[in-house]
Amino acid sequence: MLHTNTNNTWAPDYSVHPGEVLEEHLEARDLSQAAFARLCGITPKQVSEIINGKNPITSDTALIFEKVLGVSASIWSGIDADWQLFQAKEKEKHAAQHCADWIKIFPSDFLKTLKRSVGKDAIAVRNAILSFFGVGSEAAYESRWTGRCAAYRHSPTFTSQDAALSVWLRLGEIEAEKLEMPPFSKAKLKAAISEIRPLTLLSQAEYMPRIKSILHECGVAFIVIPGIKGAPVSGATHKAANGRFIIQASLRHKTNDHFWFTLFHEIGHLMLHGDKIFIEGNSASPSDANQQYERQADEFSTKILLNDKPLDVFPQTRENILAFSSRLGIHPGIIVGMLQHRKSLAWHKFSDLRLKMAEDSL
Repeated sequence: MLHTNTNNTWAPDYSVHPGEVLEEHLEARDLSQAAFARLCGITPKQVSEIINGKNPITSDTALIFEKVLGVSASIWSGIDADWQLFQAKEKEKHAAQHCADWIKIFPSDFLKTLKRSVGKDAIAVRNAILSFFGVGSEAAYESRWTGRCAAYRHSPTFTSQDAALSVWLRLGEIEAEKLEMPPFSKAKLKAAISEIRPLTLLSQAEYMPRIKSILHECGVAFIVIPGIKGAPVSGATHKAANGRFIIQASLRHKTNDHFWFTLFHEIGHLMLHGDKIFIEGNSASPSDANQQYERQADEFSTKILLNDKPLDVFPQTRENILAFSSRLGIHPGIIVGMLQHRKSLAWHKFSDLRLKMAEDSL
């Protein structure tokens, strides 16, 4: 453990605290901390803090110890450097373990994509996640996204579903932040509804760019981000960090009736509820306030699509559905979807009128 001063060396085979080494030398010489401090010309407090690990052995202190104890300054500096390196490695090890635990909450496909760029090192992956979200720390991530994802659930606990949802929302933010847009105008959005509604009769390839263009003029970014595993979400209304309003759709159900109802539902949130964040999906237990907001947005969407006409006033035959939708000027698949949702029509009946949507045509 401890060699004599004749060879002036000390070679530990493991990392040891410098204060322990100093204390051993003092005990070997029967020196108290106070007596040693007087010999060194430093205060007893300085000696105590070195022994207790509150202060390192500086180069100046190492030179003093060399004169008093006969152990070279380079050895004292080496002991301290070894200890500092050991501490740094321990800190890094604990940080890596913490990072490994933290990154597990994110979707596996998202992590695989990051690892292809930065490798599998947990700290590198953590840093890549923070860069993706545009934040500097895990605390900053949670501060921004815990509240936003709370719109999707009732539980105060941040879950892997929340993490997946935050990835989906952030993908929408990133796309929206690329756009040059005018300020949001509620008046323009209200006027645009009558321009958007007839687009239900067009093909997906025709109406998608028109929706984006019309909403863009209203100061709203319309972003379609296909759903990701772990986030069963249909759509959302939210704001990017730069204040840009976003209507985001996932095409989760991949049918035109769901798409159009969700779109007008989200427009309803912007018209009725301002800049609050709303996320549509499998919210386990939304708050009373959110339930009210969601009902209002549902009613708004229904009113726009049906043009204030009652839905259940005719026998549900194919001919009647086609005639009713023609009078309303909307696609018949929307009527079928609404009737099925109300359980006025069996789920399998006339489902061929509901058009499938393709993600690869976005």
